[in-house]
Order: sequence, then structure tokens, then C-alpha cells
Amino acid sequence: MEWSSNFSMQPNFGTINYQTGVISITTDLGASAATTLAFAYFPGLPVMGIESRELSSINFEQTIFFDTRYAYTFDGVNFTGHSRFWMDRNDSRFVWSVNYQGADSSIRTFFITRDFDDVGCPMYYTQDAVTFHNISAKIN
Repeated sequence: MEWSSNFSMQPNFGTINYQTGVISITTDLGASAATTLAFAYFPGLPVMGIESRELSSINFEQTIFFDTRYAYTFDGVNFTGHSRFWMDRNDSRFVWSVNYQGADSSIRTFFITRDFDDVGCPMYYTQDAVTFHNISAKIN
């Protein structure tokens, strides 16, 4: 994706490499000019699920939003995008989830999966809503 804008009649250009996340910015403002940027990237992908993750505090839950590539949490002000964990980008496979509390009630595990297909049913889990771990089970 390329974008451009015009500040004080001097062009600015940038690119985003979506595979690596590297952002490159070129300006004609000169070497002595300070440039401050603030931006957020939201790809506008279809919503595939809005699920509630139970927290260890009683009656507290965290909402996790899923699209075809990312998981997002919301802190009441900002959305934060987290790791990409299913990359098929299929917009007909919705998210299913379940919460699990083990013997230690302070640890809650949140499991998610998508629609079953001929490859199997990939499943992921998290205990912090930031890092999602793949559960690779072979099922006949």
C-alpha cells in the first residue's frame, strides 16, 4: 500500500510491507526538520466473531474481536491488534470459543477454533489474549 499527503506544499510518501510490518517514510522536509507521526492501521477485514474471555476476577470478562487475520482487544478507549494466528483469510469460517478453569482458579484458558474443513479443525488457546498457541491434533 502506498499513501501520500501534502504538508506545507512538500510531498511525503510512505510504504507499508504487510508481510513484515516494516513502514518506510520519505519526505522532502530536509535533514533538519523533525517529523512526528501518529497513525493506526486497521485493515477493515470482515468480523468473524466477538467472544468473551473469562478473567480470574469474579464477574470480569474481556471481549476479543476476531477478523479473518487478527484478534483485537478493547480497553475501553483503544483497540489493540494481536498476533495473526489463522491465515486462510476465509470469510465464511466463524470463530467458536470456550473458557476453561483448571484446578488453579486464578488461571483461565480461552480456546478458539474455526469451522471444520477437510484439513481438520485447527484450535488455539491463550491465557493472556496476546499470545495464541496452536494445538495441532491429528484426527481421522
